[in-house]
Amino acid sequence: MPLVSILSTYLTSRKRFFDRILGLFDGYNREWWIRFKDESYTKCFFPESSNDILRLSKYKSLDECEFNFSVQHFNNHNVNSMFDWDFIIDIDKCSLEERKKICKRVMDLLNHFKLVYLVDSRFHIWFPPWIHSCIDNWNSYYNKDFACYMKYFLEVTCDIKGKADIDNALWYVNRHKIRVPYTFHLEDNVLQVFYEFKGNSFHVMPFERVYKIWKGSDLSSEEILEYNERFKNFIDTAIRIGKPLFEGFNFDKLIIDERISIKNKKLRPCFNYLLKNEREMTHKMRMATVLEAVCSGYTDVSEIARLFKNQKDYSFSKSLYHVMYLLRNTKFIKPYRCNTIQQLGWCLGEKCKYYKKRKPN
Repeated sequence: MPLVSILSTYLTSRKRFFDRILGLFDGYNREWWIRFKDESYTKCFFPESSNDILRLSKYKSLDECEFNFSVQHFNNHNVNSMFDWDFIIDIDKCSLEERKKICKRVMDLLNHFKLVYLVDSRFHIWFPPWIHSCIDNWNSYYNKDFACYMKYFLEVTCDIKGKADIDNALWYVNRHKIRVPYTFHLEDNVLQVFYEFKGNSFHVMPFERVYKIWKGSDLSSEEILEYNERFKNFIDTAIRIGKPLFEGFNFDKLIIDERISIKNKKLRPCFNYLLKNEREMTHKMRMATVLEAVCSGYTDVSEIARLFKNQKDYSFSKSLYHVMYLLRNTKFIKPYRCNTIQQLGWCLGEKCKYYKKRKPN
């Protein structure tokens, strides 16, 4: 095949890709960065078409330059006035492989709320702008406190605290440049930006599907409203769980009965039995277990919440909420006495080394 024909095919592929990206993020694409092998770079501001990007890249091959772009939303390119902010979960400060695992955990949480989103090639999670278009006072959520609530919520519900940084959980796309680095993956020379999870691994998402998700082009107004309600539920849950975690729970302020002889997070056999074998613990059983855990040396509310993971109706966020509510509203923390446990029918009898036969009344 003649060189001219090969070059034409190659450039056409790139040109088509750039045109698609510019169309997808219409109103967002403020600048493109083109970095060359010698570490020099050039910028392309407000590109009108893919030709602007190709021209500044000097038509170099994929192994000679790298393309990044920022998605910043402006309603007027001439005056750069602020338009809106979009929600992005930015997983940071960990290896790409670790980020991939953490991303999957966050995706599982989002799927629980039945949300739609996109995952970029660096495993950051993007929510389409229409998903919050019907939420009243959406801009009121843009503040440092809300960002921290969301960060704490994601860290504890996805069990990723200390494994990565959620980077305050959101970005204001007008101020922060959301880049999708390594738009070109040099290992296979495939143009790709977004992934989806199929089977047991991530795969490149077809552009047609990306476009439909980001634009919401296949959705009716009723469906968009329903997604907005789901997203609002996700936000409200994050605030309900994340706020008390951010504000902190001081176990030192709890007044705890020290008479219990078991320490070092060792629950009495009857409670261990309930947690392992009873799939539908009553409210009183759960309340007693929380008090038992605190008196036995537990000082992490999320760790206490996870004690109930074998329950048929287990939800970490709900469990955490109820644990914190109980501890905040109990003036004096004391464990259930063995006598009381026997009366309630939870006692293991002679199988328990702490068993003392109850005296008849």
